[in-house]
Amino acid sequence: MAADNIATMILEKHPHLESKMVRVYSTAYECLPSSVEEISLFTKLKDDIEEDRPDLIMTYEDAIFSNVPVEEESFTEIRRYQLKIIEEHQIIVTTCGMAGASFFDKIMFQTVLIDEANQCVEPTALIPISRCGDKVVLIGDHKQLGPICKDMKAANGGLKMSLFERLVKTGVNPMILLTQYRMHPKLSYFPSVMFYDDSIRSGVLIEDRVGFSSSIPFPNNDIPLLFYQVNGGERRDIFGGSVKNMQEINHVKHSVKMLERAGVPLTDIGIVTPYIAQKKALERDFDNEELEISSADGFQGREKPYIIFSAVRSNERGDVGFLDDFRRFNVAITRAQYGMILIGDVMTLGANPSWNFYIQYLREHDLIVTGDWGEEEEFEIIADDQLPKPIEFLTQTEKILYNQTKIPSKIPGFFRIIFL
Repeated sequence: MAADNIATMILEKHPHLESKMVRVYSTAYECLPSSVEEISLFTKLKDDIEEDRPDLIMTYEDAIFSNVPVEEESFTEIRRYQLKIIEEHQIIVTTCGMAGASFFDKIMFQTVLIDEANQCVEPTALIPISRCGDKVVLIGDHKQLGPICKDMKAANGGLKMSLFERLVKTGVNPMILLTQYRMHPKLSYFPSVMFYDDSIRSGVLIEDRVGFSSSIPFPNNDIPLLFYQVNGGERRDIFGGSVKNMQEINHVKHSVKMLERAGVPLTDIGIVTPYIAQKKALERDFDNEELEISSADGFQGREKPYIIFSAVRSNERGDVGFLDDFRRFNVAITRAQYGMILIGDVMTLGANPSWNFYIQYLREHDLIVTGDWGEEEEFEIIADDQLPKPIEFLTQTEKILYNQTKIPSKIPGFFRIIFL
């Protein structure tokens, strides 16, 4: 999906490159519909051989859908056509894994660009790098989520650190991209201050990000953002051990209805949650392909005009689970282009320093609400005595009871590393 998004953006901004670009999928996906089907290797393959050899393309399709090998003679002929197509195009869009496909074995690319390089385990990043003869560009942000490494031995051996982060830590000076083009300037303000030393500037104006927000009853007309307070509802899923919160699911439904009433199409709404059990429960309740529902980790690098974030955790212990990772927090609050709705328990989240800092910011701007928001009744701004104390005002004894994770250092992100 990320590779498709890159190809789509290139086509939108530089349509003259369509004839020079090819999107290479894995065998499992190449015959399936895609958003950039017109530049896929399979489409170009059909265009090249279907008129002369319709039998060959039918054989190839049948083999893929039946999950059986193509006979050697047909495979050799198809591979010859594929290589010819790849050699005729200047821009190849694919995943790191597919860069290891055998039809790239005799090709050395002048430049390799790896997007979301901080999410990539180091050996996977080395696959496309091995195809490069001149320049490698790594694009990413080590202030956001890193690689997923489920094997503890591998993680302890170093694979939980990306090549991107390793290079930053070993002193490679990054080129810092200081302009963001995604978010409403009032939405980008807090993460810029919190994570990037207030160095990120907006390449979009407020008037560029109005959208349907003027029809949405946000509590502060200047900031298209609110936090909806939900007390309780957290429970552990009996099968997978993940956590879900049915009360929050009900408020997500209300929020979707409210956005729809304001004219927001479902395709412009993304629902993001950190827990798989919550994601599955939301998918069952909505059962609508137009509405995208994803985990926070799965939505990194993505964006939607309007985001609804369900935090899930609500307990008296102040246990925020893996929401205490400031990188996951950073991802959660930086996906929306026009407006954002957060749903959670401020008392639970406020036990974490990073979330507490955010809650104090929301409190200062009257953005934390309670009541029946999303229904016909009016919501109300939450009272101060229902909010957590700012971390800096706690006694030392109280601080010991809180998660002692430090607020992350304010180092600019959105890095690009170029090495020769």
